[in-house]
Parts: sequence; structure tokens; C-alpha cells
Amino acid sequence: MANPKGNPQNLKPVRTTEEARKRGAAGGVQSGKARRKKRDARQAIRYVLDMAATGKLDEKLEGLGFDEEDRTNMKQDPGYLANLKALALVEQERLLHGNWKIKPAAGLFFKRTQVGEMLQNVPLDVVKWVRAWDLAATSEDEGGNPAYTAGVLMGKRSNGRYVIANVVNVRLSASEVRQTVKMNAAMDIARYKRVRVRLPQDPGQAGKDQAQSYIKFMAGYDVCAIAESGSKEARAEPVAAQWQAGNFDVVIGDWNEEYFAQLESFPASRYKDMVDATSSAFAEIENVFDIGGLIT
Repeated sequence: MANPKGNPQNLKPVRTTEEARKRGAAGGVQSGKARRKKRDARQAIRYVLDMAATGKLDEKLEGLGFDEEDRTNMKQDPGYLANLKALALVEQERLLHGNWKIKPAAGLFFKRTQVGEMLQNVPLDVVKWVRAWDLAATSEDEGGNPAYTAGVLMGKRSNGRYVIANVVNVRLSASEVRQTVKMNAAMDIARYKRVRVRLPQDPGQAGKDQAQSYIKFMAGYDVCAIAESGSKEARAEPVAAQWQAGNFDVVIGDWNEEYFAQLESFPASRYKDMVDATSSAFAEIENVFDIGGLIT
């Protein structure tokens, strides 16, 4: 039959018998998984209702290791358990299973296998962009083991997922760091139009003065300086929870391996610059910061 609109996309693809069989089998597998999930959910609901009806729910929860406060919260708030399961692995072990001896270790925060998808191109549905920086001011020429300056470009998509689009990780002098931050801000805006720049603010008056100086230097850009608080591990937990849930995609680039290696070795790694910048970018996207630390 002729294509009335002259558009080859209007024609249905012709599949061989083997292709049709494979597609049908794949669909059957997914359908089976969905049915099993629904069945398991129904069984779990019936189990909880039966326990509640017979007065054994509290006894069962206690047997599973939940303390009195947790049991009360679970009965009063049905979403309490779901909220606990949405935490990063280390916090889950502490709050859900009472494992207070667990310590942050390499591989407990980030794994590359938890990435949702490696993308060839930057997605077009990003609704909010942030480039967060962790700053250092020592070049490789100065010897020793200088820290890195890291800048992570993170976006939040319209479907609620997150994407890491670019990572900068370099050793530079103080003046070169400033120029690098400003140069990347210009390139980010040229590519993505609206990108907020988040800078760290060191404690004390000196840190505040430095942050104000940076903001003046970055006049014309959407920039903020935030005083970081808490340990590096604590700051990483919110973004790690989303990473572990498979809610992050990563754009393919020559920086991928170095980035993944540092994430997976955190917090045992010597350098944590890219992790810190990732934590800051997520905090800015989700507005997770102390309003008292904001400089305007």
C-alpha cells in the first residue's frame, strides 16, 4: 500500500518470524516480572494485615530488630519504612537494621554499576543545571601532592532523574583556578543557557572575604558561595542515596574513568575533590543547604 504522506516513518516495520518471536519472549519475561511483583506486594500486604489483626505485628517487628521508636513510627506513618529504605546504604544499615558499628568504606557510597545509563549525548529535557566546584590552589609545578580543583556539571531532568554531563579535575595555581571557573561558566551558559555556579566558602572571615571576592570576579553569572558543614561522608549521603537507587545517568566522556574510580574508592581515597563537588551540586539542585551560609 502506498504511503499517503510520503513519510517512511508511517510504515510499520516488517519483522521476520524470528524477530517477532524474540520480541514476544522479551515481552513475556517483563510481563512475568510485573505479575510476580504484584503478587509479592499482595502477599506482603496480607501478611502485615494478618499480623495487625492478630495483635502480633509489634511482636514480629521486634523480632526483626526494630526498636520501640521505629515500631511506633511504622504504625503511625505507613511511609516511614519506605523513607528509611530510600537512604544511602550506610544510613540504612544504621537506622533500619541497627548496625551502628558499620563505618563508611570504599564501595558503600558509589558504584559505577549503579549508573542508570551511559548516554552518548546530553539529554534535552534538563530543567535545572548546576556546576559545583571544590577549589584548590596549588599547581603540579609546586611539588608535593597538591589537591585538585574539581567542577561537576549536574542536571535534573523533567522525569526526575539526574545526569552528570561533565567533570573538570585539574591542579592549578590560585589565579588559574579563578580563570578556569569563569571560563567553564561561560562555556556552560553557551551550551545550556542557564547554569548556576556553586562555590564552597571556607569557615571564618577569611573564607567569607574570599567568597565575596569570587562573586565579584564572577559578575554577570548566576553564582553563589555556600559554607559547607558536616563531614564529607555526611554531605555525600543524600546524593549517594539517589546514585544507589539508579537515578543517575552519566554522559560518556574521557573523564569517566577517573571520576568513577574516585567515587568508588570514597571515602578511603586520598583525593575526594570530585566527590565533594558532586555532593555540592546535588545539594544545590535540591536546595539542601544552610541558608545562613549563603552569600548574596
